Amino acid sequence: MDFLPVIEKANKDSVGEFTLDAFAAWESLNADNLEKFFRKSSWDRYFHLYSTNFHDWDGYKNYAQEFMNQHSALKIKVTDLKIFREGAVVYVAVSYELVESFKSGDQSSREGRYTSVLLPFGESWQIVHEQWSLPVRAAGWENY
Repeated sequence: MDFLPVIEKANKDSVGEFTLDAFAAWESLNADNLEKFFRKSSWDRYFHLYSTNFHDWDGYKNYAQEFMNQHSALKIKVTDLKIFREGAVVYVAVSYELVESFKSGDQSSREGRYTSVLLPFGESWQIVHEQWSLPVRAAGWENY
């Protein structure tokens, strides 16, 4: 049972499009392209894979660019996307498959989970919290 109502279709379409556009910014391998998607308040928190915790936009952007610099290509395929609303706050929950091509020539693919919290901003949205994570089995903890 969902505890939050699924957001209305008009808003759901714009949130879904916003999320896919943000993923395309990650795939661009240029952290400057992420800039417009994020609010930069001191209250905002961002978490990348392996629970690396960032308390400010500049630190997160720098880490994102370091992550991107390791890659020659990055593809995020959404396998499930759910959008919920509580007042003006929107919660996005995504399951994805990540295909990575590294500059070293190695390739990797894994599944993961993505969660973001959005607030309205003009005619669009801004991310105030983002979490990228791996399921326990993908992290090598099959017996957890």
